[in-house]
Amino acid sequence: MSANNPDTKPRKIILECTKGLSEEVVANLPTFNAARQTCSRARINPYEEFEIPSNLSFILPEKFKNLENGEKFLFLDETYNGERMLIFTTQKNLSLLIEYKNWLCDGTFDAAPLIFVQLFTLHALKKNKTLPLVYALFTNKQESTYKKFFEFIKSLVKIEPCTISCDFELAIINSIESVFPETDILGCFFHLKKSIWRQIQNYGLVNEYNDMSNEDNNIRLYAKMIACLAFVPCRVVITAFGLIKERTPNKMKDLISYFEEYYIGKPGRGKNPIRKQPRFDIRLWNCYERTKLGLPRTNNNLEGWHNGIQSTFRTHPHLLSFIDGLKLEQANCENLNIKLSTGETFKRLSKYVIFENKLSEILIDFDENKLYDYLKNLSLIIDYKFKK
Repeated sequence: MSANNPDTKPRKIILECTKGLSEEVVANLPTFNAARQTCSRARINPYEEFEIPSNLSFILPEKFKNLENGEKFLFLDETYNGERMLIFTTQKNLSLLIEYKNWLCDGTFDAAPLIFVQLFTLHALKKNKTLPLVYALFTNKQESTYKKFFEFIKSLVKIEPCTISCDFELAIINSIESVFPETDILGCFFHLKKSIWRQIQNYGLVNEYNDMSNEDNNIRLYAKMIACLAFVPCRVVITAFGLIKERTPNKMKDLISYFEEYYIGKPGRGKNPIRKQPRFDIRLWNCYERTKLGLPRTNNNLEGWHNGIQSTFRTHPHLLSFIDGLKLEQANCENLNIKLSTGETFKRLSKYVIFENKLSEILIDFDENKLYDYLKNLSLIIDYKFKK
């Protein structure tokens, strides 16, 4: 097994080979260190005949441009202005992008080969599961690079998606707006909460926020209400924000000012009632309609996928090993698509189901004349909880 999996960590190989053995066999196994040394000796380098790329001037061997069955996998290999971009996908993947028009995108850095900066992936939502359909390697995080990527995808699929979910990264947002002007861009609610929480930390409000002993803890209440604005219809978000702003204690002045500048828009001065454009438009971070439509509010599934591929790749693998890993991920994507097409369902954890049911019931009861009560009810089930 070690010979056939030279890039797999010895511990994983040993655990795979020793599971389910009888007691007698286990009793006579060599020590873990001895088994690990055996794995190391057995390793064969499948890349021995190839020159491992160490800079951007490499020539990619034909073997790494196609899948094992000969199907085209590398769709773009472009060098420009000292940069390089590789894009991997398949014709079937592109047909899925055309069929399922709610897309999600995200980047990761640890999995990218050393000579590249990031792995950027494009996924489509099918039956509430995300399918990774396009894999791209970038040498920077510039808006022009993201724009080039989306322009190439558009040239292949010849459509505009209904929605694209992404993080609050202006370079990505601006490039999507430029290439897909009719597409609704959906910001990640998880990252919205994280940005608010960072300001709660920056302004020294954490201890008071965490004080559960005080039933009149207005800092906790209003800090949570700020995040809950994401579940108010866009047309009344500014009114709802005003209700919070007029009630918050002085200690929250800086937090309120931050949120207003970045997500609401500062009011005009003097007799000018028009608010300035916020950095992130209300439509970008608002989750009211997408929750009612059953669309994802976060990109957590994508981050979960990125975490998962760390078990496929070592951190910053060399390029050839990385492409072989992508081929494995592509095969897994094809299997997942078959399962979804043949009726397999995937159960969600009960705590998430319970939360979704509660959230849906609150949204159904939305009444513009009871905005404050609506926000307070939301604040009872929404919190700033993040995995460590």
